[in-house]
Amino acid sequence: EYLDEEYPKPPLMPVDSFERAQVRMIEDFCDLQLYRSVVHCVLKKLRKKEEPTAEDKKAVVEGLKRIATYLADKEFLVGNFSLADCTFMPVIPSLEAIGYSDVLESSAAMKAYVDRLKARPSFKGASLFSIDKTAVPV
Repeated sequence: EYLDEEYPKPPLMPVDSFERAQVRMIEDFCDLQLYRSVVHCVLKKLRKKEEPTAEDKKAVVEGLKRIATYLADKEFLVGNFSLADCTFMPVIPSLEAIGYSDVLESSAAMKAYVDRLKARPSFKGASLFSIDKTAVPV
């Protein structure tokens, strides 16, 4: 929300208080639940060199179903592009990095949404996998 206050154009938080609450709920869900499932799978696959279990993948799929519910038939999660979409963005390259692209294409609406996010200039910075590894000690 700091960015939205410091750089209000374009706005990342809706004007409507109900929509702002929705953005915050989606942020909380991503931060506290969805990321946990995704990061667990990423670490298992890339760090431990183990395949995530069916249960691990199911947790990710269930989280994406909830995101799809918020999305419904809209272009973005809460009206216009917002912090909710920014919060979801890192999930995409993380799942792609471990070969879970199929879960991002579970429906035509989700696939179209992911494609819209990937087309945005801000998407490049959404991935930990895009960090220049020569510049950052691992």
